[in-house]
Amino acid sequence: MRSIDSKIASASSRSSEEQEQEQEQEQENEQQTKKSTNKNKLPPLSKRIFVLSNTIIGVGTISIAFTLKSCGLILGLILLFVSAYLSYYSLSLLIRCKLMTGIGGYTELASHTLGKKFKWIVPFTLFIYTFGAIAGYFTFLGDSLPPLIHKWGDNSLSAHSIWFNREFLITLTVVLIISPLAFVRQITKLGFTSLISLCATIFVVVAVVIQSISRMTDKKVDLAIENGEVVYFQFSTQILLALPITTFAFVCQVNLFSVIQNIMGKSEGKGQGLVLKRDVSDQHQKAKSRRMKIIAFGAIVTASFIYIGISIFGYLQFRGKTQGDLLKNYSSTNNIADSARIAMSLAIILCSPVYFFACRKAFRDTFFPKWEFVGKKFVFLTIVPLIISLGVCLLVKNIVVIFDLTSAIAGNVVVFILPGYFYIKIKNNPHLQLSTNITESSRDYEELSETDSRDDQKNGKLDSGSIKDLITTSEEDEQSLLIQKTKSQKKLKKNQSKWVYFKKNWNSILMIAFGTISGVACTTKSILSIAGVDI
Repeated sequence: MRSIDSKIASASSRSSEEQEQEQEQEQENEQQTKKSTNKNKLPPLSKRIFVLSNTIIGVGTISIAFTLKSCGLILGLILLFVSAYLSYYSLSLLIRCKLMTGIGGYTELASHTLGKKFKWIVPFTLFIYTFGAIAGYFTFLGDSLPPLIHKWGDNSLSAHSIWFNREFLITLTVVLIISPLAFVRQITKLGFTSLISLCATIFVVVAVVIQSISRMTDKKVDLAIENGEVVYFQFSTQILLALPITTFAFVCQVNLFSVIQNIMGKSEGKGQGLVLKRDVSDQHQKAKSRRMKIIAFGAIVTASFIYIGISIFGYLQFRGKTQGDLLKNYSSTNNIADSARIAMSLAIILCSPVYFFACRKAFRDTFFPKWEFVGKKFVFLTIVPLIISLGVCLLVKNIVVIFDLTSAIAGNVVVFILPGYFYIKIKNNPHLQLSTNITESSRDYEELSETDSRDDQKNGKLDSGSIKDLITTSEEDEQSLLIQKTKSQKKLKKNQSKWVYFKKNWNSILMIAFGTISGVACTTKSILSIAGVDI
């Protein structure tokens, strides 16, 4: 009996030990799954909004007030709201194209829509545009950092010190700050730096608002005598100066796909861009579309609030004397203005790496389309555009004027013209869409064919009635009449199909028309500024 009891006790102890081991293993597995889920956890929408907002807000923040001076207070705000709406609509079209085709890259979408013959044009255009933007950022840093160091730095430094050298300060900033951030592989990893940049920009807005309110409430100062009256509408050639600023105030299309790529799923295959997982569920697709549009809308609204605050209060203070760089209106002895200049420089430094993502990808797609961002190739594709943009910024004088021209041409194409064209082409060509979207477009074609057939029947009845009335005429006259009527029927059918086509795509067509008009106006302004003609 004792041996049996001892065996039972040992068995029970073993079973309890095994249960404890199993529980420990389950706990370890749960911890590992938690760690893996935390690693694979997607960044929240707020983080994505910060990153996308950081690609919008840049040097143009301190130039928005100049548009109110050029167009008037109300007309300038109208242009700003129109630009914000069109930019958001452009982003929504790119999102729709991504859902319809399953392609998640701007250049890949262009090659899919335009064909292989023209696939190099869009990457080259993107490279020129982003390259010009980065060079403009470097130029701004070179112009703003030396005066700040001269005022806030060591007084024992001579005027010829290297710390006041523009080229040295640009190079030092690029090497120590911008380059390490540019080597980050995922743009969403820059969420924290984007938040700092956004806070620095908000600080600039708050500083401008405080200065403006203090001046407007000062009874000893008459701003109408000092800076002129407030103008609400001004229709003149000065609109050419304001249109490029408002047109490119909300540009973030080039970085849209990089920001929302994790929402869409990981890439499939090599060299094909970011491709959607083909999910048949309509609700899942609608949820993805809703999340992406929230990101785009949040970024546009964030930038709009910043632009409205700094433009209204900046213009109400300086009015007719508002400069293109609003911070230049303030005295060099104004400590609050100097703090705003430091914050704006910090915002531009942290904004440059975010914009560099699109520049690097465009550089790869233009010159090395078969390369992947792996190993030494990734290092090469990162260093070379940085060196080129830095070298051009240091060696070429008046680079801002040159890149104003390239941005005027490339910017309107990238922001307004191509997204509208992509959407029209994909929507009206089912073979360019995923299989889940072909049924919807086929219904549209059936509706078009039904309307055309009804028109043919109506026209046929009219023809039969008219022919009965003309029985008495000669056969030659009848044949000539029939030929004329068939021609008129074809013209009528073409006009009706064009009208139906316009009604179905009028938003995209109008956006393309706006981009074309804006491109012509911005190009004219840039050419006149290069020629030295005052507008």
